[in-house]
Amino acid sequence: MPNKSGQKIKLLYLKDIFEQKTDEDHPLSINQIIDELGKYGVDAERKSLYRDIETLQEYGMDICSRREKHFVYYLGKRDFEEVELKLLADAVSASKFIPNRYTMQIIKKLGRLTSEYGAAKLDRQLYTEKSTNDEMSVIYYNIDSIYRAIDGNWQIQFRYFDYTMKKARELRHDGAFYLISPWALVWNDGMYYLVGYESKDKQIKHYRVDKMLKTTINEKLPRDGQQAFLDFDIDKYKRRVFGMYNGETRDIKMHCHKSLANLIIDRFGRKDIIMYPVDEEHFDVHVKVAVSPVFISWAMGLGDKLLVVSPESVREEIRKMSHRLIEVYAE
Repeated sequence: MPNKSGQKIKLLYLKDIFEQKTDEDHPLSINQIIDELGKYGVDAERKSLYRDIETLQEYGMDICSRREKHFVYYLGKRDFEEVELKLLADAVSASKFIPNRYTMQIIKKLGRLTSEYGAAKLDRQLYTEKSTNDEMSVIYYNIDSIYRAIDGNWQIQFRYFDYTMKKARELRHDGAFYLISPWALVWNDGMYYLVGYESKDKQIKHYRVDKMLKTTINEKLPRDGQQAFLDFDIDKYKRRVFGMYNGETRDIKMHCHKSLANLIIDRFGRKDIIMYPVDEEHFDVHVKVAVSPVFISWAMGLGDKLLVVSPESVREEIRKMSHRLIEVYAE
């Protein structure tokens, strides 16, 4: 028998063909598979292809067949279902800090995990405000540094900034470096946050990843704060800090109209609150929350449907903010 071209690499090309060119709605006959292999410069015979398909099935590929006019073959189950890839693609598209150029690159890579027909369905546009390429480079670099520091059990240092009303960056603490033991990355409201331990204050703190500058790993200092993170619950932490704004954590009692039940559960979590029916129209609830301007504004925004009952200090903060607003709009 004469030598056939490309036999050593034929199985790899055949694997690619099943992954990229087939699914349940787009099967291929043996003749069509031979034609596809020919595009790679590989000669194939029908009998050898049957053996090759059996080999790929033994390898673990879910290659299925059914009889139409002729027997046709396609790849059935994959590592990711189509709906799962759509969810991932939508999450990437909706991420504010990923510029459009990077978004398309990532979605294209996700498309390699399904057939070319499924990949075409991933190219859907979700319109959202995107970061610049410079911001993206900073975030990528910071995330990579944080994960490498966590894996290596090292501390990191960085400068941290805020934006001024002129949209300029203004470094906190006169540009001094923060020294933090990184323990987790948190995704919240379209932003990444570093959650870590500051040895100087002996506290768990969080920082916006996109506002970290000159991030470096300090391989001379092992991470601190392990004891503080033994029972750390990311979900509870996110709810407590309420939108990732700093504030003193307080026990708050609120008197609410029944129409707010879903909102309260969505905001604070079903497992972490107890709701006490007061009458047919109202309930009381106790929550732990970081009392900040964000919380005060949120409570005020619900009008007479929500009343903060205690502590009195929080009620007083709401009164003061209400008076300030009245004065502002009275002018």
